[in-house]
Amino acid sequence: MPAPATTSFLLPAEAVEKLESLVLQIEANPGSMISPSEYIGLEDRLDIKAVIADLPEGITTEDFAGILKLALLTECATESYSAVFEECAQTYDAAWIGRFTERVWTPDELTHYVPYKLILMNLGFSEAELDRKVQETRDRQYVHGGGKDPVQLTTFGMIQECLTDSWHGLIGNLLAKSAPEAAFIVRRVKRRETLHAVWYRQMTAIQLGANPRLVSEVAGEICTFDMPSVSLVPEFQSEALRWQELMGGNWEAIYRDLIRYVAEALGDVRLLGELGLLVATANKKLALFPTGLAARVLLPLGGLCHELMGEALLHRAQLSYLYQKKDDTGPTSMYGTMLDRIRATTRSTMAGMIPPARDLMQNI
Repeated sequence: MPAPATTSFLLPAEAVEKLESLVLQIEANPGSMISPSEYIGLEDRLDIKAVIADLPEGITTEDFAGILKLALLTECATESYSAVFEECAQTYDAAWIGRFTERVWTPDELTHYVPYKLILMNLGFSEAELDRKVQETRDRQYVHGGGKDPVQLTTFGMIQECLTDSWHGLIGNLLAKSAPEAAFIVRRVKRRETLHAVWYRQMTAIQLGANPRLVSEVAGEICTFDMPSVSLVPEFQSEALRWQELMGGNWEAIYRDLIRYVAEALGDVRLLGELGLLVATANKKLALFPTGLAARVLLPLGGLCHELMGEALLHRAQLSYLYQKKDDTGPTSMYGTMLDRIRATTRSTMAGMIPPARDLMQNI
């Protein structure tokens, strides 16, 4: 796996222009950002204690508070993450990512921890205690384990926002029956995270469209990815997998969302297959393919091998529509049909070798 990129990272001028244009469009139409006024009086209108009686089996009151605190403390550290992106903008002369971070992402994210603070206060936690925890988290050193060039950071943003989106959605489901107003504001946060993931996917796609060889940078980022909470709130992150399952998190659905985002960013099935093989050959914790040896044999073959691997990843994620071509109404030869069958069998065999989604997701 290649080492993190150096300052030699460059994009063609036309790609930079596309990225600048995309950020200008986002600035002009950032969607329905959450206004601080939406939180006025919210705490007094909530009845979060009523949620306790309706918690799913296995979730204790302490678990519920921990789930909310993980969201609060992860979301409160916006400046820690934005500093990494702003450093990237300066190092790589990427004004577009700096402007997006400063003018859109940061002001948007700064509103996302507030509902969790209000919900916890309604649950009985003191504002002073929560403010202390927030400040402690902001004072901690955020460790960004991945690369810091533009395509690595937009890949990181895409994955991180996708996973955070899922977490907010599960919390919204917990609150929906007994605290619908709280669920509504949490789902407002979720929708913003969805939009952020889409924007990062578009940025990643533009860079890869200009230089497909950046696939190695994307693979490196996937191999080293950690949620920010790993370094900022490890005491809660260590429980995240168990809480996710207790809340009814669907690992296959999360895996499917991630593969879809990555596939759409790459824009090419062969490139997706190459990515999967690059990740597998790294022998890292997030192997998309079970044996590094098999991946090392297939990786240099390119062509059809990469295409089949890409199709296998999509097939495994139940995203076959992303590679299936429209039905050809013309005549099909027996030879062509036989090749299709061999291809389908090979694809299914490769897909069957990809580990269960839970085994993959628990390492993120």
